Amino acid sequence: MVAEDQYLEAYSEIANIGTGNAATALASFLHSRVMLDPPAAYRVDLQTACDLLIDGNRNTSVVLLECSGELDGVITLFLDDPAPYLAALGAPEEFAVDAIAEIGNIFAAKFLDAIGSMLGIEGHHAPPATASGDRRAIMQTVLALASQTDSYTLVRCWLRLEDGRSPAELVYFPGPSSLEHVGSLV
Repeated sequence: MVAEDQYLEAYSEIANIGTGNAATALASFLHSRVMLDPPAAYRVDLQTACDLLIDGNRNTSVVLLECSGELDGVITLFLDDPAPYLAALGAPEEFAVDAIAEIGNIFAAKFLDAIGSMLGIEGHHAPPATASGDRRAIMQTVLALASQTDSYTLVRCWLRLEDGRSPAELVYFPGPSSLEHVGSLV
């Protein structure tokens, strides 16, 4: 159990650095401070992952990025109310989907760059995909993409604009290569 705790602590600390760098880049893009809560790392089975991540049947917007290379996995950014982010950008409604995708793209790229630099490895992500709708349905798709054997490692971080508006949630499911690199640290 000690090794498991150390492993999850290492992932939390690595994610803390990654989200800090990502929040700084996103704040610059939005011209607004972005506040973060400390990340939490979990190793859970499928049912527990569903319980953690599927919060009722509320509507949400999500940006999904599949990662490859040594820093592989799936990154999702859930925005329950993207309107304040769009307002901070000054994005007109007709560009909402593109603006949300770019927010996720910037956050994920800086998140991966910071983690990759710290571990001395590289990762790349595919262009962002966006969706809006029932969080349960979206999360089931994400869990299918992030499938692992009998357990999931996931890292969650919560962010919001400086005034507390529009909480968002980043969820990173590290892939096999990422897991191996972090495992070698403990």
